[in-house]
Amino acid sequence: MKKLFAFLIMVSLISPGCSHINELVKYNLTEKKLLLKQQVSPTVSDVDVMFNYNIFSKNLLEVVVEEIGSGYVESELNEKLQKAINKDSISFAISSGLLEGLQTYYKTVIVSSLDSNPDFVLESNFEKFRLKSDPYGVYASISTLARLIDRSSAKLIWQNEETYSLPLGFTTYYYSGDKRITTTVGVINAARLLQMTEEEIRASVEAVSKEVGLRQSEQLRADIADSNL
Repeated sequence: MKKLFAFLIMVSLISPGCSHINELVKYNLTEKKLLLKQQVSPTVSDVDVMFNYNIFSKNLLEVVVEEIGSGYVESELNEKLQKAINKDSISFAISSGLLEGLQTYYKTVIVSSLDSNPDFVLESNFEKFRLKSDPYGVYASISTLARLIDRSSAKLIWQNEETYSLPLGFTTYYYSGDKRITTTVGVINAARLLQMTEEEIRASVEAVSKEVGLRQSEQLRADIADSNL
């Protein structure tokens, strides 16, 4: 079996191992106040970068390694990724996507603190992040757990745990007034990743993390629609 060069970045949390739960049919969320709460375990360490080699493999990044020296590539890429990948920014991007989906597709009133006495609390739990390269591109595998809790009863009424594998794209952004507009073009391969700046890597990782949050909100939207049938 042909072995492929890969690098892995992993940030892991203790996973509760729970399954999909949908009790939304018993509750009405329309125009109710909702607080979004993002969570990252304080035990999560810094990003762990690991390298694996196979001299018989000829994908793009390994060609670069052969040309300029494996030690140089490891140290350069390791330092760049350590600075560019941040567990808190990934968690925030996932929550931002979840919040954007809710505001777009459902009539909930999003509040920013418990002082506003929210009816429901939506938890966004960032569980694991892995970045893997192969000859076809660089893919982010992101595991996340979203839970919706009724504050009056403290009951868990909706839960969805998913792992999404999405290609990392080259992301650019600009500001229109105080709003940041993000555009993602093409798929990054391993050689392109090596050439990217820390800021470019960070923007691409945040964009794919936000997409994960949007997909979680789409699952919630679909479950709400099913409960209203």
